[in-house]
Amino acid sequence: MRVAPAALTAAERTARQQWGALSPAQAREAGISMHMQRRLCDSGQWRRHLGSMVVPGSRRSDDRTDAIALSLRLGERAAISGATAMRLGGWAVPDQELIVWCPGPERPGVGGVTILRDDVERSVVTPGGLRAVARADALVDLIIVVDSFRGRALLDHALQRRWVTAEGWAQLVLPRLGHGRRGAARLRTLADSALGGAHSEAERGLQRILGKTRLGGWRLNWVLRDGYGRPLAELDAALPELKICIEVDGLVAHSGRSQFERDRRRQNALILDGWLILRFTWKQLIEEPERVLREILRAVASRTQSA
Repeated sequence: MRVAPAALTAAERTARQQWGALSPAQAREAGISMHMQRRLCDSGQWRRHLGSMVVPGSRRSDDRTDAIALSLRLGERAAISGATAMRLGGWAVPDQELIVWCPGPERPGVGGVTILRDDVERSVVTPGGLRAVARADALVDLIIVVDSFRGRALLDHALQRRWVTAEGWAQLVLPRLGHGRRGAARLRTLADSALGGAHSEAERGLQRILGKTRLGGWRLNWVLRDGYGRPLAELDAALPELKICIEVDGLVAHSGRSQFERDRRRQNALILDGWLILRFTWKQLIEEPERVLREILRAVASRTQSA
């Protein structure tokens, strides 16, 4: 038995309007029975995806497809959250955990998806007609779902990128700190840590390391300016007297190709201006401070000898 061309065309038209996603109910409305839906999926013409289907099956899924597919599966109150919502809002993170905030009556789960059913209100936005948790709240959801080490790295990255401030983070998580709420202890610890003074945990680690160099000229978050006073670059740490610059790379992958290109141009400009650039990762600053200190002292000794 073949699918009527008109029914297939109607189903595909609906899927195109939804970034390739199509629910079983929508397919039935177009005139395609459940039996025929299974045959289309088994043949590879369509593809099962997150409780819905992708039409055609060869179409590559993206964040928008995931958001629509989960909304079709979980109902109109569901809102995509976590990394997917952050990327939809313009905050680039590589995490692939699928998270949905879906308050209200219990509904069947979806394999590979974390469904948060708490009653803590979140801001919901509708980029391109999709229901998504606003990116700051989505960051909180992601941090309570991933492991604690990854959660620390994500917050550190957000602080470094100025997506949130320490004070803003503390206010953001306040409604999540009630007894028995998921991730409350982790969020409280991170809030206390973020209020420690520097922009991020890595920068606090760097402060401790630089203090051990016994050199008083270090500047954190120092703005390098040209001869006219115009800002050229903000350096994570700098020793202007010796033109030594320290850059901290977070655990989160780079925020997009354009940012990567800008950072490389900036780095080349510093080198051409005579700066020595040391790069350390978040993990190195937190877990290998003595090795980082030795490398900084070697750089200082090298610059002092050549001065």
